Amino acid sequence: MLKKTFIILSITFLMIFFLSILKIENVKTNIITTNIIKTTIPIKEVKEEPIGKIIIPSISLEEDLYSIDSEENTIEKHVSILKESTYPNKIFLAAHSGIGEIAYFNDLQLLNKNDLVILNYYENHKTYQVEDIISVNKTGYIRIPKSDNNILILTTCSQIDSFKQIIVRCIEKES
Repeated sequence: MLKKTFIILSITFLMIFFLSILKIENVKTNIITTNIIKTTIPIKEVKEEPIGKIIIPSISLEEDLYSIDSEENTIEKHVSILKESTYPNKIFLAAHSGIGEIAYFNDLQLLNKNDLVILNYYENHKTYQVEDIISVNKTGYIRIPKSDNNILILTTCSQIDSFKQIIVRCIEKES
């Protein structure tokens, strides 16, 4: 009799143990399923509107510009307005050159003195004329005389010398 009671209790204990394991596994499965559902829902990317556009007819460039504070204002996506810009007096734009779809300033070295650069910025239309095109050592800085006003500076890495950068200095053209 004691032997039968022990067997019945053992079987009951084992059944409760296995049932509790199955319930835990079901909970884990539900959690995993929920995570899978969350990660497969597509997230809509919201892209903000540009505030302007740079147009350089001689090299067939036309690219949107985004606010200085925008996540879109980066050379990894577009032509970037550098934070040192003081609109409307001094505007600094940078972009990649070389290979790839974001190499917007790839043809800056093809510009000539007096070529036009059009800047539509904050609903203002300004036309600039290329004054200088120089190649300088990359230092992370561009030296511009304080007396320079109403200028547009375009900069990119040199494709000829990886230690140099191209700087195109443009002055605002009288209307």
